Amino acid sequence: MHLLDEPRVAIDGSKFKAVDNREKNFTHGRVKKPKEATKQVITCYLSDLDRADRQVEVTGVPVLAQKFAVLNPRVDILRAKMQMLSALETKLITSGESQISLTDPDARAMTSLSHSAY
Repeated sequence: MHLLDEPRVAIDGSKFKAVDNREKNFTHGRVKKPKEATKQVITCYLSDLDRADRQVEVTGVPVLAQKFAVLNPRVDILRAKMQMLSALETKLITSGESQISLTDPDARAMTSLSHSAY
């Protein structure tokens, strides 16, 4: 049959989810956007808590005590997330790299072309 007599090139278009997936790889933009969004949510939660405090001062009735019990732990979780994102941002700046991977320091995100680009 002589199938391998001439050089051939084979292209495999398979895509597999890698260990270093999108959720574990950060760029400057992927740190900045969630950081700003988290900051806005924290600000919103804190303003809700301030509003609840003012309502207690006016009415004397702690109507939003349940809301405080729910929001306070959420604010703590979001502050921890902000610290993690700030640490990643600092690491990105000091390393001089454009990306940081939490699973493999040598891994980089790859761009993928859509099928319409072919």
